[in-house]
Amino acid sequence: MQWLRRLSFQGTITASIILIIMLVYFSVGALWVADQFIKFDAEAKARKEAYVQEHKAVARMEVDRIVDFINYQRRQTERELKVTLRARVEEAINIAQTLYAGFAGSKSEQEVKLLITEALRNVRFDGGAGYFFIYDLDGNNILLPFSPELEGTNMIDLKDSKGGYTVRRGIELIKTKGEGFLNWYWYEPDKSAKMKEKLGFIKSFEPLGWYIGTGTYLENYTQIIQQRTLGWINQVRYGEEGYIFVYDYEGTTLAHYKPENIGVNRWTFMDSNGTAVLQEFIRMARNEGSGFLEYVGTIRPSTGLPAPKVGYSRGVDGWQWMVGSGLYVDAINQTLALKRRALIEKIQNHAVIFLFILLVSMVPIILLSRYLTRGIGNNIVLFTDFLEQSLQDVRKIEAQDVHFKEFQGLVRAANRMVDRQEKAAEDLKNVQEQLVKSQKMEALGLLASGVAHDLNNILSSMIGYPDLIMNSLPPDSPQSKPITIIKEAGLQAANVVEDLLTLARRGVEQRMVLNLNNLIEKYLGSSEYTKMLEQHPEVVVDVELESELMKMKGAPLHLEKTILNLVNNAIEVQPQGGHVLITTENKYVDHFLDGFQQVKEGEYVVLRVVDQGDGIAQEDIGHVFEPFFSKKRLGKSGTGLGLAVVWATLQDHEGFVNVTSEERKGTTFELFFRATREDIAQEVRLQNQNDVRGHGERLLVVDDVVEQRDLAVAILTQLGYQADAVSSGEEALAYLQRQRVDLVVLDMILADPYMDGLETYKRIVQLYPGQKAIIASGYAETARVKAAMMLGVGQYLKKPYTVEKIGLTIKRVLAEPRR
Repeated sequence: MQWLRRLSFQGTITASIILIIMLVYFSVGALWVADQFIKFDAEAKARKEAYVQEHKAVARMEVDRIVDFINYQRRQTERELKVTLRARVEEAINIAQTLYAGFAGSKSEQEVKLLITEALRNVRFDGGAGYFFIYDLDGNNILLPFSPELEGTNMIDLKDSKGGYTVRRGIELIKTKGEGFLNWYWYEPDKSAKMKEKLGFIKSFEPLGWYIGTGTYLENYTQIIQQRTLGWINQVRYGEEGYIFVYDYEGTTLAHYKPENIGVNRWTFMDSNGTAVLQEFIRMARNEGSGFLEYVGTIRPSTGLPAPKVGYSRGVDGWQWMVGSGLYVDAINQTLALKRRALIEKIQNHAVIFLFILLVSMVPIILLSRYLTRGIGNNIVLFTDFLEQSLQDVRKIEAQDVHFKEFQGLVRAANRMVDRQEKAAEDLKNVQEQLVKSQKMEALGLLASGVAHDLNNILSSMIGYPDLIMNSLPPDSPQSKPITIIKEAGLQAANVVEDLLTLARRGVEQRMVLNLNNLIEKYLGSSEYTKMLEQHPEVVVDVELESELMKMKGAPLHLEKTILNLVNNAIEVQPQGGHVLITTENKYVDHFLDGFQQVKEGEYVVLRVVDQGDGIAQEDIGHVFEPFFSKKRLGKSGTGLGLAVVWATLQDHEGFVNVTSEERKGTTFELFFRATREDIAQEVRLQNQNDVRGHGERLLVVDDVVEQRDLAVAILTQLGYQADAVSSGEEALAYLQRQRVDLVVLDMILADPYMDGLETYKRIVQLYPGQKAIIASGYAETARVKAAMMLGVGQYLKKPYTVEKIGLTIKRVLAEPRR
């Protein structure tokens, strides 16, 4: 890789641009060529399909025309046959009526019957196969020329080969209509082996109670029609090479353009692809009525070679015929081959034109790339100088010194780095100052622990002996006032020592779970508080304590001293009167809060003391917790260590303080103590079970703070829910894809800035529309919280969690119908 280090930036960029342009050119060219061939293939396929469909339509039209002609011929022949049969029976009726009219008066009825039957017995037609028959209405045969032995026999129960009662049907027809056509099966004269279908006409001869009829064998007429039709079909031609072929359902050729094929059975014929062509045509005609088939024709008449064909076949009902036709479809392939050659020539011509354009465009591209790389190189030099100089002298880059938008972004990033360096230096200075303060407080504590015992012994005499002296003096003694001053000075000194001892005992006192409200109420009921109010009657103290304040772990003695010092300080800074407000509240901090100190994320018990004094100058706020820093007159009010004790107590309890002040309007001290959940199980037991208890519903907690996840799961498990927890939106989505839940408890502020509670819920409802959820946050209800609720979130739950709040909220949302 050494050769890469020898390349210049400008040369590399120029070569890269040229290479990229060439790659783009060839890529676009390849895509265009591929697109042209894809379009051609699609067009060719469509045209081929249209060509085949057109030939299918032609073949179908020709075959349908032939079948329609066949059916027409069959109908016409049947009509002609019926006319002939009726005429012959009318002729026989006329003969019978003439004989009956001529001899009815001179001969007996039996003699007249004999005359009629003998007159009709020898009448023949249809090549000798046609004759007349006579029956009476009781089913007795009167005349049957080819079976005279049956004459005089009752044939009412005679069945034909299909099970039909021919005589009964004839009698029924005569009785209802007097005449009519009838189909039945009977033996053909001199061919008695098998009954054949006949069509006949019968008519009543009322004078003798007879009916006279005749019939003809349909097969004989059908054969005549078929031969006539096939002869016509063999002459049919259409288009250049179109013809009609006819086969019976057993594969015998009945009509074909080659006379030598007629009569040949081609049932086993297959094309070059192995398709049983004739069998497929017959199957479609017999089972489906008609159908198309694509196959390879054996010999094309114009070329004498095999070629692809598309054929159509249709069945002729009753005749067991398959009528079909096929057309050759290979001509389209020649047309498409010509078009493909034309497309290749077009692509080659375009490639030459595009290559010429590429070569011509390279000149301005190379010049432009040289210009751009020179500007980029200058910017890189500028940043190199900045980085080298930043080691000795931190200075910012001016935005107008760089040429490109992206480098201006780097300028902003570099300047932010400078700002961070300056802030880091300032923070380091503050940390060092706080370290000095801590060391000063520690040293003061060590000093106090070393001298407090001896000082207390000395102060005991200073405080005790003035009382003894006062008791021995008369009430109006002039010495009383100076002795009283000595005692008060001793008491003031004793208070200083007590504060010093408090600082000395930091971290020693054992901590316990407690309620800060109880300590405040204890102080408000103390003699110290009463005495303070008596000394400042113009000051009004208001107290607003959170009724469901969370517990905390702390040292009661130090916390009581902290409360006393804060409240006394607030009262004393208002010598002319005013208001002091003492409040407590539960607070959840979602992210670091900037102020006097940075407050870390978590659950807090907050003590707030607000006064309406003169306020603290901004330059003094950073010193208010230093020992003996006070604007009040030392010895007149306080010891000078009150706020130092507050600071020390906060450090021992891993708490935070925020001080805000405005001159002539007042000061607010906010103390943040970590809340504890060590007695959470007892809290759950104290709640009304019916109001907050679950019934095994499955819940998912989404929170990036492990303590909050563990707390929520502990509460929900104690309340009877099945609860799991994850730390991010992505983990929540992965969990929900594996396991459905009844409700999601979703923290609004998550570690991933691009996937907070709102974005996570948007993704959840894409997976499971209507998923029930609640949003939790330490902030007031924000616009993003409202947006989440518009999407379907059921409730907003303000942190910190309490058993009652989280239990009631979940019960309420679970009871709502799914949106």
